[in-house]
Amino acid sequence: MTRTPTPDPATIIDPSGSRVEATPTHANGKWAFSDFQNFVGGYVEVVRLPGAKVALVNEDGVALGLAPNPTASAMLGIPVVGTVVIVSAKAIR
Repeated sequence: MTRTPTPDPATIIDPSGSRVEATPTHANGKWAFSDFQNFVGGYVEVVRLPGAKVALVNEDGVALGLAPNPTASAMLGIPVVGTVVIVSAKAIR
C-alpha cells in the first residue's frame, strides 16, 4: 500500500494582515518552488525561523516598493514588505 505524503501547509500573510492557510495542489502532495515565487510575487528570499519553519519573502520587495507587512514584521522581528509565506523548512528542499 502506498502512502500519500501529508502535505506541508503554508500560512500566507499579506500586507493587510490577512492570513490564509494553503496546501499544495500538486498530485504528489508537495510544493513546487514556483508556488512560493507566485505567492511572494518574484524571487524568493528565505528567512530562517526558530524550529523547523522558514519565512519566504520577496527578495526585491523593497526595491519594487511593496507595501510593508506589519503582521509578518512583528512575527519575524525584522521589517518585511509584501506577502510572506511561513512554511516548514522541509517544504523548500
